[in-house]
Amino acid sequence: MMVRHYTRSAKRKLRDGILKMEDKMSPAARVRRQFRLGRPPKGTLPLHPSVAVDKAESLIADFRGRMETAGLKPEHVAGLIIGVRSANPDEPVFIPIDRDKAIATLSAPGILAIGCIFWQRDEAENKEADFFVQFTGLSEQGLSVLKRACTMRAAHSQQIYQSGGN
Repeated sequence: MMVRHYTRSAKRKLRDGILKMEDKMSPAARVRRQFRLGRPPKGTLPLHPSVAVDKAESLIADFRGRMETAGLKPEHVAGLIIGVRSANPDEPVFIPIDRDKAIATLSAPGILAIGCIFWQRDEAENKEADFFVQFTGLSEQGLSVLKRACTMRAAHSQQIYQSGGN
């Protein structure tokens, strides 16, 4: 595959545009952008339950560490492991990032961890940002399950805020 060639001036303009964009971002948005940079993982092998939980714990600890480094509150970040059941592969299964409970859930027959969803409270913009991180390479179906999980979690969060309760 050929890589597109950019001139030095084009690369400089691109970097300048990135800097302008980052200047307009809130501190939380900058942290979220830095956390999400990089390529999605390759490989399609299912993860062992303990490996999936280790990965989720590592991701949330990294994200919270970046928040703290940026002078933001690490408790403004939360997440869930997302799995799918072989009986209904289009429906996300929400699994709290609690080691014992998550391993027990993921050890059940027919369930597979595909990624995590995270949400971050952005005080500067007074909103929440939801996004996902996949554990391995996923098909379009797997990516749509993660997107749906983000949407469902955000909708549930809105209902809680509107009702003023838990």
